[in-house]
Amino acid sequence: MCFRSPRIAIAFAVASLAAGAAQTVLPDFSNLSLDELANVKITSFTNKEQKLSQVAGAVYVITQEQIARSGLTSVPELLRLAPGVDVARVNGNQWSVSIRGPVGAYANKLLVLIDGRSVYSPIFSGVYWELGMPVLENIERIEVIRGPGATIWGANAVLGVINIITKSSRETHGTLVTAGGGSSERGFGSVTTGGAFGSTSYRGYFGGSDSAPLSQASGAHADDGMSNIQGGFRLDGSHHKDSWMLEGDLFRTMENDTGINVSPATLRLVESPSQFNSLAGNFTGEWRRSLGEKGELRIKSYYDYVNRPQPKASKVDTGTWDTEIQYDFTAGRVHTLSAGGGERMISDKIVALDAITFSPAALTYVNVNAFAQDEMHFLHDSLLLTLGMKLEHSHFGGWGPEPSASLLWMPAKRHSLWISSARSLRTPSLFDVAVEGPFTVSPPSAATGGLPVLLSFVPSPGFSTESVNDFEAGYRGQITKAFSVDLSLFYDQYSNIRSADLGNTVFSPYPVPHLATTAITTNGTEAVGKGAESSIAWQVLAGWKLEGSYTYNIVNPWLSSSDPPGTVYGSLQLPAHNKWRLQSYVNISKAWKLDTFLYWAGATDPINNLGPKILVPAYTRLDVRLGYRAGRHWQLSLAGQNLVEARHLEAVAQLLSIQSYVNRSVYLKSTWQF
Repeated sequence: MCFRSPRIAIAFAVASLAAGAAQTVLPDFSNLSLDELANVKITSFTNKEQKLSQVAGAVYVITQEQIARSGLTSVPELLRLAPGVDVARVNGNQWSVSIRGPVGAYANKLLVLIDGRSVYSPIFSGVYWELGMPVLENIERIEVIRGPGATIWGANAVLGVINIITKSSRETHGTLVTAGGGSSERGFGSVTTGGAFGSTSYRGYFGGSDSAPLSQASGAHADDGMSNIQGGFRLDGSHHKDSWMLEGDLFRTMENDTGINVSPATLRLVESPSQFNSLAGNFTGEWRRSLGEKGELRIKSYYDYVNRPQPKASKVDTGTWDTEIQYDFTAGRVHTLSAGGGERMISDKIVALDAITFSPAALTYVNVNAFAQDEMHFLHDSLLLTLGMKLEHSHFGGWGPEPSASLLWMPAKRHSLWISSARSLRTPSLFDVAVEGPFTVSPPSAATGGLPVLLSFVPSPGFSTESVNDFEAGYRGQITKAFSVDLSLFYDQYSNIRSADLGNTVFSPYPVPHLATTAITTNGTEAVGKGAESSIAWQVLAGWKLEGSYTYNIVNPWLSSSDPPGTVYGSLQLPAHNKWRLQSYVNISKAWKLDTFLYWAGATDPINNLGPKILVPAYTRLDVRLGYRAGRHWQLSLAGQNLVEARHLEAVAQLLSIQSYVNRSVYLKSTWQF
């Protein structure tokens, strides 16, 4: 189904061309040199600014240049640019994004932040990738940390942290208008305008998009199209030693889906097309005060609201109020210390729309934390030892410590070697402890006496916290002025991971004769994950740069020897063992750019005992973008995506639904700056 509201947004964007005075021009996006890339400042690893070359961990930064030249049109798709990140399109409105661990639309071991505000859902411990993401032109960079970040960011930063950092409003004066459309992205557009009054800068934006549905294997529409509109603002100001930021956003998303539900009357699986609207909003404030030459006090507080119906389940309202304080300071020549704490209050309200719901239907609870970290500098900053600890109390999981230690050695200016160890926790979500209702029906067979088997969820208050012990080593270096490399090895020990304990099977005559069994969520799975990640950047010529990466990742799960008979892995889906990417950026001339993205992912065979077991074959993706700079204020780009095949499967839905195939597509985009 096609929605009209995003097309209104696009029309508004085009009509706004006359707004704003000519204050800035479009960036040229000439390639950063490798020297400049080595000195990129990041904030997500320790929640304070540091050079990428001095980070004792596997970190990659997606820059605004890469965003603009990739031709990709959404935040989850952009994450394909980062090494070690598993990205797959599940359907027209869901993505699977994971790092080093199990995959799926409901992957639950990755923390995602927007300007330090968590968008991790307490309902299922994952991310709604189709809801609440910034306009791409307003993103400054995306910092991707592969490995635990729990000491700084707390429970649920288990195997990775992604921090989407938007531009300061000081950098977005003037008016920027984008508009475009094509075969899959039928229409999209945005207007961003900014300026200043006194020492305070401001930015406001409005945008929307309308996406066509993906395909079924036959080529028919999967009826999973999506449309959205969004708007927001940001203010940045400073006075003497103080600086502050306020920002807020509103989002409305209209989604289609085709679920496979249990018919209460016949106890058969039936396709159930559905349409649902989601609403989200947030408000964030941050204040900073400089204390001396190297001290800083920060207080950040935000409120985040999400109202999103779950397909074949419930309508869920979630409100999160979070406040954190952090103090950074130096002690002598050796110690750079950080300490702080925070409180997060979460309020959930569930309205049953289908047979699957949650019990209790309304709940408000509080999580608290405190942390300290010491970064010790030796041998004129060529040796850095960092020790840290976070202590956190969650409503469902109780108290849990999350320690970390790392050592970085810089034998030369452009070379870094590091090792690290950390423990991270994944606290229970409502889906783990409170979900109930019929989930699926197995068809009659000789083994069941010709009767269907109904599987239902029941509340599982005994489910406890999962944990991962992580060990890493890596090297980051600039081999020559034109060539750099980044290598990392990791070994992860999983404990108390989610499994399902299937109860006794009983006969029931109503509503039709059938066998019934229940699934209780338990902590019966153990696992080991291990692998290697490598990436290179090569400035082949002055106007030609290549980037590439290869990732090997394997997760081996097993059931605990103490598990009772009938325990299964639940809906665990394992990542592809191998994947690689290659990006080419060519400046044909000052006006013309040609950018190519080639990506390959190996086959995945998900262990999914509560849903379909479908092999996702290996696939190759090729994207090509041709950019043309028509003047100081106008740019055009033509992009083709998924050019190798007419359609291909990338992921299996964890909740029962039809399988969606990603289509070959093309679009044209125009950008104006005034």
